[in-house]
This record gives sequence, C-alpha cells and structure tokens, in this order.
Amino acid sequence: MKRRTMLKGAVVGLSGTATATTGAAETEQECDIVVSASCDGNFKSIGSAASEASSGETICGKPGVYEEEVWVETDDMTFRGNPGKSETLGAGQNRPIIDGASLTKEHGAGFRTGRARGTTIKGFEIRNFKQPAFGTGITAGPFNITISDNYLHGFSANGIARAGFGQVNPHDYTGERNQVEKTAKNEIRLDNVSDTVAQNNIVENERWGLKNGTEETISAERNHSGSPTGPRRRTPGKGTNWIENGDVVFGPVDLIPWEPTQI
Repeated sequence: MKRRTMLKGAVVGLSGTATATTGAAETEQECDIVVSASCDGNFKSIGSAASEASSGETICGKPGVYEEEVWVETDDMTFRGNPGKSETLGAGQNRPIIDGASLTKEHGAGFRTGRARGTTIKGFEIRNFKQPAFGTGITAGPFNITISDNYLHGFSANGIARAGFGQVNPHDYTGERNQVEKTAKNEIRLDNVSDTVAQNNIVENERWGLKNGTEETISAERNHSGSPTGPRRRTPGKGTNWIENGDVVFGPVDLIPWEPTQI
C-alpha cells in the first residue's frame, strides 16, 4: 500500500510578523552536533555541520542568524531548532534563523535536501531567499521528508517545494505546523508526488497557495483559504475559469471539507 504525502498543520500566508511562541528549546543532550553562530558550539555554520555529520545524527541550531544555504547530502539526518509549544504553530521565539539576503548567486534555498532521504527539518525560521532565478525556503526530495514547526517567509519562488522533478514516484512527505507566507510563486508546491494529503493549512497567496501541477490528486482537507467559501480552483479544461471563491489552488485537488474559519 502506498504511503500518503502529508501536509498538515501548516499556516500559509499569514499577514504581518509571525506569531512565534516561546517553547522549550531542544536540549543539547538530544543533539549529536550543536551549531552556534556565536561560536559556543561544535560548528558555527549549519551547512558545515551537515557536511560532517553521519547518517542518523541530529544537528541542533542555537538561536542566532545564519547567513547561508544548507545542503543535505546524507540520508536520515535531523535538523532541529526550537519548535515552540505544541498548541501553537510555527517555530518558537528562540529559534535559529537561516537568512539568504546576503547571497549573490542566481539560485538560493534555505535547505536543499537533494537526493538525501529521511531528512527532518524542525523549528527554524527561514527567510529572505529572493535570488533572481529562484529563491525557495526548502527544496525537499525525494522520499521520507518531514518539515514541521518552521516559519518560512520572503521568497522569489516557493516556500516549500519538492526537488528533483525528474525522479520517479517521490512519496512520504510530512509537512505540519508550519507558517509560510510572502512568496512570489507558490506557498507549497508538490509536483509528481503520489498520494498527497494537504490538511489543516491556511493557504493565502496572490498566485497559488497550494500548487499541484500534475494529475496526481491532492486531498485538501480541513484547510483555511482566507475566504469562508473556500479556495478557487481552475475548472478542468476551461483555462482561466475558476470554481469557488477565495485564494488560488492549482491542479487536481479534492477541496472537501474546507474549513470556513482560521485554524
């Protein structure tokens, strides 16, 4: 039986500053590697720690601003900041921040998991990847990816996107309890991912809050689009015509039930 791709508990498109709550930061006892921008950890750079870590290890980021991209090339790695309290969404107040404003390259992303499998990214703020070709918060792929309790904002392309569009049958994504806003293209984009579920999301974007560019159907349940009548969706075979109201969802999407109020 195929496993489902889960995108649940994400807050997408909230206006203004994210409401981050103070939560218990991960203890260093739970960490194999500690990263600190102020030099009181094993590494000063999260990317440097990732390049040295072994499969199955947990990298914990202390509060601070990290001006870098993080490339993940090893399977089964966990990146942990401060996920905040269980009853709130997004990262906690004392979170590590990955900032792409200083990058001068054509492409940029806070985390790039490439072909690594089993990656977990939890409790980070990722911001300001506005590179001219594309800037994305997290490019994730191909299998067994968990993205939770993060605050992502300020991208020239997507908030969360599946990487490796040529790969066969990517699956088993979990995206939950994230805040995603202020993207130029898509808040969440998943193409060619089988058995996809998007639930408990707030999806607001001038273009597409949730984009599925293929024939695989996303079951979009218990979401909030910013409108009590639900999201818009292209009428099949009708070009630019839309059914429903609210914000834009693109692709084959099962819209029922769609929550009328903010979660």
